[in-house]
Amino acid sequence: MLREPSSFADQRIELATDAPTPQQMSQAISAALGRPVTFREVPMATVRHGSPDMAAMWEFLQGRGYYADPGALPRDYPSVDRGSFTAWAQETFRDGALV
Repeated sequence: MLREPSSFADQRIELATDAPTPQQMSQAISAALGRPVTFREVPMATVRHGSPDMAAMWEFLQGRGYYADPGALPRDYPSVDRGSFTAWAQETFRDGALV
């Protein structure tokens, strides 16, 4: 898309790779770091107390939220390397450190 922007002018293209759960994300990050990372949900009241704006964002994401079809990108643009959360975590946390 960046190489041929005129081919995509005036189009809205939603990008999605995979849709891991918070548990799956913590497992992928644990594997990439080589140490345990545990998902722990913070109560919304605690979030709201710290930041009403952050609470509003999380309520939106936990409710209606955004949606992009993870199957659309490979179907519509098969040549695009779409990666995965696990691949991102492995690249980002290479050798147990944030790269």
